[in-house]
Amino acid sequence: LRELIGLGVASEDLVRRFGERTGLVVELGTDELVSRSTDERAETLFRIIEEALRNVERHAGAQQVRIDLRSEAAPGRPTRIHVDVADDGVGFDPSVPRPGHFGLRGIQEQAALIGAALAVHSTPGQGARIALEFDA
Repeated sequence: LRELIGLGVASEDLVRRFGERTGLVVELGTDELVSRSTDERAETLFRIIEEALRNVERHAGAQQVRIDLRSEAAPGRPTRIHVDVADDGVGFDPSVPRPGHFGLRGIQEQAALIGAALAVHSTPGQGARIALEFDA
């Protein structure tokens, strides 16, 4: 991203390498506004996506991962950026502490740095999804 390639291209490369290394099916959806982003927040989003994929690889036992990067414009309101990373893995109970597991904590800290609201959705046996949202 520092080389101004944009979040979309950087994410495409990350997804391709992740899929080749793990054998998982990874889908990436992005729109033009988010794809062209090259600022500090885009860099942080890239790091969050990297960490989310590491968590999928290490813990999820998933077959598929879906990443969506999109913007939502509404008249009279700032454009909202939405980032979702979802897998079809084993899931977990987000309310149960996981000593020695710092991935989600790191994602929470990075989300706070860019002023993003973060939600973690997961149920044992039903996969997991992290969702971030913030004003562009």
